[in-house]
Amino acid sequence: MPQKIFLGIDIGSAHLKVVALCPNPSEEIYPVGIIASKLQKASRLRDIIFPLVRKIISEKSKDVEVYANIVTSIDVAYPEEDYLSILKKLTQECNAKIYLLSDNLVPVQLEKTENWFFLSSINSLRYIAQKYLENGVLVHMNSSSTLFIPVKKGIAVSLEPHYSSGIGMWTGALYRHVFNITGNGVYVFGRKIYVSPVAGSLIDILFQIMPEKAEKMLELYNSPMRIDELRRDSGKRIMHILGIFPQREYRNFRYGGLFNKENQVRVASYHIYANFLQALVENLLKILSDVDIDVENMEVAISGIGEPILEDAFHLFRGKMIKLSEKLSPKKSVMLEAYGAALSLQEYVGEKAK
Repeated sequence: MPQKIFLGIDIGSAHLKVVALCPNPSEEIYPVGIIASKLQKASRLRDIIFPLVRKIISEKSKDVEVYANIVTSIDVAYPEEDYLSILKKLTQECNAKIYLLSDNLVPVQLEKTENWFFLSSINSLRYIAQKYLENGVLVHMNSSSTLFIPVKKGIAVSLEPHYSSGIGMWTGALYRHVFNITGNGVYVFGRKIYVSPVAGSLIDILFQIMPEKAEKMLELYNSPMRIDELRRDSGKRIMHILGIFPQREYRNFRYGGLFNKENQVRVASYHIYANFLQALVENLLKILSDVDIDVENMEVAISGIGEPILEDAFHLFRGKMIKLSEKLSPKKSVMLEAYGAALSLQEYVGEKAK
């Protein structure tokens, strides 16, 4: 009998992630967003993303029997597309059994379904959440967003698929714009100011307060950007948003000397980061209240590229925290949606075989 390989493919607007479960397992991340952003919307799907899916499946199916489970969050970015028709047409050219992960967490063969499962990457996370939690919340932070999956009595509870007031937040580990997380302003030269909306993202802040972790996060995510350049220029970008001119001297009348501009950047970075963490913990508490999860008997599972950030945000629950990078691997934690798709299909096919 031919060897079976189970692929979990997560199609996002920034990255395409693939996890293969087989005797020689693998994890791959393709940063499609940088290239796709230079194209028209329709061309991104036609010329970049879906041809890449076809190429991956075709290459994997040369010598083995391929089962592929496709989940996606790209339908959030481009909701008007007919993804079901696109995928059915695309996969007719692939020698593989293609599935979608349904809302009841059961893989469904693509050719047999007439319904599109919106934001199906959530279903992958729900599948994993039920594996590790009896009561609690799985929080998964990607580069641009964070997803919250509550579990009560072993069942992953469905939330409204609405960002900022439901299952997710536009609050990611890399590309969150600083202007949107400064609350009522930040302190610079001892007084509170509003920041400029024209430059700076969270990764610039992270380079100021935990640079080694920031570099590791970018490496883990297969970032196409030069990490050394990002780190070198991060201080300049923060000065820009704070309105500090690098060549100008700023006198401190408290003690008669000059302000240390680099220190002001670091202090403001901590203030911005604190606002960011507060937004995360507030959304977690909202969900604990909404689902009425017993905080004395619950756990918080954290995963994704932003796992170090989530660990900071939920420090009050440190004794109840599960780091999926340690339970699985750092790569699988970052690619949790793809891993959940692959695992759910492997277990589904295995159960059918029994």
